[in-house]
Amino acid sequence: MSRSPPRWRRTPGRREPARTGSGSPAATSDGEPGEAYALGRTCALAAECGRDLRRCAQMYGVLFPPAAFDAALYNTLTLGTAFSAPWATADRLKVVNRASLWVLAVDRLVDHTATTREQVNRLTRECLSVAEGAVPRSAVTRFLADLRDERATVKEFDGLRWLWRDQLTRMLAGMAQAWVWRDTHAGPTLDRYLDNADSRGSCFVDLSHWIYTGDDWTKAHLNNYAPSAGMHSAICICSVTWRRIGET
Repeated sequence: MSRSPPRWRRTPGRREPARTGSGSPAATSDGEPGEAYALGRTCALAAECGRDLRRCAQMYGVLFPPAAFDAALYNTLTLGTAFSAPWATADRLKVVNRASLWVLAVDRLVDHTATTREQVNRLTRECLSVAEGAVPRSAVTRFLADLRDERATVKEFDGLRWLWRDQLTRMLAGMAQAWVWRDTHAGPTLDRYLDNADSRGSCFVDLSHWIYTGDDWTKAHLNNYAPSAGMHSAICICSVTWRRIGET
């Protein structure tokens, strides 16, 4: 019966890298971490981010009912962000993760909790008021206030607050429009649906992340973000930003 080779095959002046169960080297021949190590580190990053989101969910209680926000949701969200930026730390990813979680909570309030247009409008007014600095009076606005205050620790936020609030306005208006379409059973055309893309919240989340973690070049170019261009502007800025990151 054949025996498995030893974990380290000793040869003069050289050590073979250890291999995982799949046969992938845990480290390259020059001692650098291999693919298995990189994947493991990224999963550990996602797990750390997930613990932060669960703490947030506990802080805001009723905003995150377990039936709607289960372990699979937190895992999916944090794995997505971790594998999008595996070089980052959990602290650098906390704003993008928390903003994503907040958007999901707002989307649930609009889609599944609000039964009248006035309830949607009131939620919009309260969120925009808190974005301007008002005292929060509900779980959803307390979470938003904490996001606002975390962003305010970045010195450039004063000059970019208008942009952040504008994108929040566009997101909430888009969600309200989607609520009307559903309530009136008025299916939008493809063009109108695409024009309402800000309702997804992606631009708001990305902008929050760039304000918090972007370098000087990124923050300087955020002032050129054209609200009327919507998703197209966000994609252009994002592609250039990631290209710059890859070059460093």
